Amino acid sequence: MEAFPAADVEQFEYIKKIIDECDYYVLIVAGRYGSLDTTGISFTEKEYRYAVSQKRTVLAFIHNDLGNIPAGKTDLDSNLREKLKAFRSEIGTGRLVQFWTNREELRSKVIISLHKAMSEYPGVGWMRGNAAASEDLLAQINRLRLENDDLRSKMVAPFEGKDSLADLKSTFLIHYTYKEWNSRLSEFKELRATVTVSWETLFLLLYRQFVTPRKDIVSSLLCSALQEKKLIPATREEPRIFTTDLQTIQAQLHAYGFIAPEVGGESKDGNLQVTSLGERRYLELATIKVDQDNNWQAQE
Repeated sequence: MEAFPAADVEQFEYIKKIIDECDYYVLIVAGRYGSLDTTGISFTEKEYRYAVSQKRTVLAFIHNDLGNIPAGKTDLDSNLREKLKAFRSEIGTGRLVQFWTNREELRSKVIISLHKAMSEYPGVGWMRGNAAASEDLLAQINRLRLENDDLRSKMVAPFEGKDSLADLKSTFLIHYTYKEWNSRLSEFKELRATVTVSWETLFLLLYRQFVTPRKDIVSSLLCSALQEKKLIPATREEPRIFTTDLQTIQAQLHAYGFIAPEVGGESKDGNLQVTSLGERRYLELATIKVDQDNNWQAQE
């Protein structure tokens, strides 16, 4: 909203322009009704209705437990809460919605839903209808694009010795150092420790680091992830993983075909990023399957 014009009318005209240029409309609703226009309707509700009127593919994600959202992130005004309740009901009328309770669950559901929508309801992308010779040509271009993406993803392969690689569920011993406060000497003492982690878990923890091209694994981010999963204890001073172990982990993920040099090959920094194979494997490992938690449902 910070980038929108100041006047209400100008804002909504800008919003409509943006929606007109989109093929898919993703709606995420949590504990707030949103900024209001002069008539008392939120811009979010207005843009949702406009997207529906323009027959955009709508993907709706509604928070499943409003009672557990912190008070500072919800509407305190009873009138706004009633408007939000009515809006949530409107969204679920006649369309499939997905429910989420935390950021990671929302992230995975949005990714999966977008992939599914792009496959089942392919859009024209940034090539608008008035820029092509015909709808048949647009359909052909889009079909070729999808086929090209599929072929590119299948071309991503590990190195020739892939058959000798350790199984993803096998483990790797990581060495790290941390500092512990010595009250008798009134100083920190550096200690060494190890943690055994499966390659599957390591890939899940490191995936986000390589969504954006990166040269090396960031030790501090990996340590934070290991502490969050309670695989290593929380310490006052940030632990440090051995450089040789970080290099081995990075080489192993590269050999699996999960990360590879940045697409385009123009970077001279040797940056690595997640491959199509890595993205597919991440979705397989990180998402909740239907037989575990069937949250995909239609509202009455």
